[in-house]
Amino acid sequence: MNSKALLQRVILDKITVTIYSYSMEVAELIRNAREEAGLSVRVLANAAGVSPNTVHLIEKGDTNPTIETIQELLYATGARLTLEAKPDYGTNVIGLIRSIQDDQDIEKNDTTWIIRKTAFFVSRTLRKPRIERLRLLLLEPPSTGSGNWDAFIAGVVEWIMHQSDIDVEGSWVTNKKYYLNHGWWITDFESLKPWVYANTPMSLKIRGVYVDRESLINR
Repeated sequence: MNSKALLQRVILDKITVTIYSYSMEVAELIRNAREEAGLSVRVLANAAGVSPNTVHLIEKGDTNPTIETIQELLYATGARLTLEAKPDYGTNVIGLIRSIQDDQDIEKNDTTWIIRKTAFFVSRTLRKPRIERLRLLLLEPPSTGSGNWDAFIAGVVEWIMHQSDIDVEGSWVTNKKYYLNHGWWITDFESLKPWVYANTPMSLKIRGVYVDRESLINR
């Protein structure tokens, strides 16, 4: 069964939104709000209508509270929960591209930061269940605004698909527009080019994009 056929068997009966924050997880959010309000765990728990043990588990990061519980805890500290959707380059390829666009990485020619974001995206994607990778990777993303970087993104996604045993036949990464008619080196160091060429993943090399595979691995 090819990727398209397998994707068609994935049935989504509801939309699940996962909120992920790099700077502050729920445990730290609640703990900081409680301490800034000068409340003990027991006082906060009583004010929010939950048990002290629940607050303790949340602050340790040992449980995942509902949005409603988080709201009640924050209300008790005199704070309010606000949600804002921000591009997350670790979620999927669309998040990666939106982050690159929002931070104007291409305009700034900040190749180092783009590569770091990409490495984090690769690492996060490869840790996800295969069926989730299938859904995320087969969704064609918007253009970065640069033919070179579009080819790079397509090559990286195909590289992940090969590592995941996902058939690329018929997927968006095989579109001819994601292949360059010239060679593009992400590094400017001439002395490194032979090494980079030898270590470029084939899915990128066939597109005319050359980047060391080690730089795409988040260690």
